[in-house]
Amino acid sequence: PFYAEMGGQFRKKGAPLGPDKNTPSVTDTIKWNDLTVHRVKAKGQFPLEFLKDELHAQIGHRERSVTRKNHSATHLLQSALIQVLGDHISQSGSRVGPDSLRFDFTHGEKMTDEEKAEVEKIVNEQIEKALPITCEEMTVEDAKEKGAIGLFESKYGEKVKVYTVGEPDKGTLF
Repeated sequence: PFYAEMGGQFRKKGAPLGPDKNTPSVTDTIKWNDLTVHRVKAKGQFPLEFLKDELHAQIGHRERSVTRKNHSATHLLQSALIQVLGDHISQSGSRVGPDSLRFDFTHGEKMTDEEKAEVEKIVNEQIEKALPITCEEMTVEDAKEKGAIGLFESKYGEKVKVYTVGEPDKGTLF
C-alpha cells in the first residue's frame, strides 16, 4: 500500500509492519526500475528468523482517505480551469499529500480574482455533489479514446487505471 513518490503523490512512510510498536516501520519508498522499494527501520536487533515472518503493511485510514480526496480534487481543479480558462490548460506537474495539493499548469496571463473565484465555485459545487467515482483498467490508447486526461507522455505500463468522477451518461463527467 506504500507509494513511491511519482506522479505527484507523496511517499508513504512511517507505518509499522507488524502488530506492535517494536516491529519495523517503513521510512521511505522509492521507485527502482519497475519495483517499489521499501526502506525499513527496525528498533533493536531481530533474529534472522524474523525475515521469514509475514508482515502486514498498512497505511493509516485517515492519511489514505484525505490523500485520495486531494488527488480527486486535482482532477476537479483541472476540469474547472479548462472550463474557465480554456482547452489549452494541461497539467505540467502536481504534488498530492494528506495535508495539501499543488497543481501546476501554464497559462499566458495571470488569473484574475474573478477567474479564481469561478474555478473555486465550480470545484466546490462538484465536491458538494459527492459524485460517484469508478475505476477501470485499460490500455493507454483506450483511455485516450475514452477522453481520459493524463500525463500520457509519462512512463506507463501496458494498462492504466482510469477513474471516472460522476456518471458520463448524465453529463457529470469530470
